[in-house]
Amino acid sequence: MTEITKVRLLYTVAFMDLFACSMAVPLLSVHLRGLGASHFTIGVVSSLYAGLQLVSSPIIGSWSDIRGHHFVLQLTLLICSFLYFGLGASAAIPVIMLTRVGLGLLKHTQTLCRTLLTDMVPSKDQMVVQSRLVSFGSVGFIVGPVIGGHMTELNNGFYYVCCLVMIFFWINFAIVYFYLPNVPRTHRKNSTEKSTDLVDGLSKDCGYVTIIPEKVDNTSSKKKIGQKVLEFGFFQAVTHLSQVNWSVYWDVFALRFLLGFSQAVHYQNFSLMLKDHYGITPTGIGYTISLQGLIGATTGFLIGWISKFYKNDKDNSIRTLHAFGVLTLSFLFMNLASSLAFFLLCLVPLAAAGSLLRITTSEIILQRTEPDQRGSLIGSAQSMSSIARLVAPLCSGLAFDWFGFYGTSLLRLAAPVTATALSAVLVLRGKKTSKVA
Repeated sequence: MTEITKVRLLYTVAFMDLFACSMAVPLLSVHLRGLGASHFTIGVVSSLYAGLQLVSSPIIGSWSDIRGHHFVLQLTLLICSFLYFGLGASAAIPVIMLTRVGLGLLKHTQTLCRTLLTDMVPSKDQMVVQSRLVSFGSVGFIVGPVIGGHMTELNNGFYYVCCLVMIFFWINFAIVYFYLPNVPRTHRKNSTEKSTDLVDGLSKDCGYVTIIPEKVDNTSSKKKIGQKVLEFGFFQAVTHLSQVNWSVYWDVFALRFLLGFSQAVHYQNFSLMLKDHYGITPTGIGYTISLQGLIGATTGFLIGWISKFYKNDKDNSIRTLHAFGVLTLSFLFMNLASSLAFFLLCLVPLAAAGSLLRITTSEIILQRTEPDQRGSLIGSAQSMSSIARLVAPLCSGLAFDWFGFYGTSLLRLAAPVTATALSAVLVLRGKKTSKVA
């Protein structure tokens, strides 16, 4: 099997993962409410998942660096499939909470797919393939809620949705197990000629990358594999994680947090704002959410074209500044919108900037990280988003109770304004560094 096919299969895994999850997760609150759970209990379930994702993401990422990205992905897919089945099969709220605990600890398919992709593709092509991975996942999240909503209308529909999710996870497990074998990381050539071949491959083969293998030192490879086997375990994973120089990544982690916080506050109040301010029905709200997902996915597919305007932006700082600037203006005009049409128009640059920022911040991390620590750092960056999802609902709720929609509007605007200022400082610092060099 060619490396192109393997990358395609990894895109398929990312798509089916979010496609399956988006069928069930948006319906979980309704399901819990039907079982008699209070709004506080539903909030606890949501916060519990976000908190566990925060703790487990860097550990799973580091463990995958030690034990192997593909092995950990297999294991988590298999366990999560049964957890999703338990989510739909049980009518006991404590059992459902336990399944959410398990999913919070182990559901890191997208992060593991990104780290596995770094083993297949040269560093200079990471931006393109990582963006396509995000885009395929986003497409899955667009389609999933529609199908899940129709299935839920059936008698005991949530159970059938969770059974279907379990089947999709089994399919993903089979793809990873049979077609993405755990082999030593491939070495790649860096010559101009091969670089041109890869660029041609991107344009001629829908963005997928052809990998050029070189000879591998079998002795050193066996030694490294044996060392990884001896280092198996979560304790070693935490030790490995503690060896990372965190001071190198404080700025990009701060940007990831601010991005996640602003988006979490936005989506926390999005449905209520559309309903109360503009009288939109739940169906219309669903289509509006799908529109944002579609724009985000399209932005991911166009990342190669967007990068042509930033050929001199080697560290991605300038495009990060521009994207946060667009995000800030989108929130500002959205707060001032007097009509539904203008409000919906603001969603276009908002979704595009958010998608671009998720990609560029991940690329910045990959640029600064050694290959054997990419899983740890990508997982840790994901933790910053989990912190934002954990903190944002509480801050948003307090702001709404004290100041109403005005308070939440200012809160979601404050984060991108801060991020824009930080990005500007980083751009100036980069220019000073280049002049000294």
